[in-house]
Amino acid sequence: MPHVQRKESGRGLRRLLVVVGAVVLVAVASSMALAWGRRQIEAFRWLWAEPASGLRQESSAAAKAARLHRQKPVAELAPTAPPADLPLLGKASTDSCGMPTQYVDGPALRSLLFHKEHAKLSRIF
Repeated sequence: MPHVQRKESGRGLRRLLVVVGAVVLVAVASSMALAWGRRQIEAFRWLWAEPASGLRQESSAAAKAARLHRQKPVAELAPTAPPADLPLLGKASTDSCGMPTQYVDGPALRSLLFHKEHAKLSRIF
């Protein structure tokens, strides 16, 4: 049988397109990775930033003093006398949806907690 040669006219072009596509894909992926990496690096730039001579320490001390001032309570509430019965306010009934109309008396509940009357709280609730 004689040797038959095939025409390879389309194979060279196909190989060229595959190689060009792979190069474009690698270029796009690497540029995206570099952009993401640069953004991540800038997010952690403060790790290696040199503080100004004494400015950062002074400003952190001022920030600490301001934070302590902001955290001070506005008022200190004195406890009331512990209630004799349920610390609930309102009429003992239900509304049109069946929900109770009574609500918790905050100062009375705080008073029970302040006076450490946990047994009474357990019995009530």
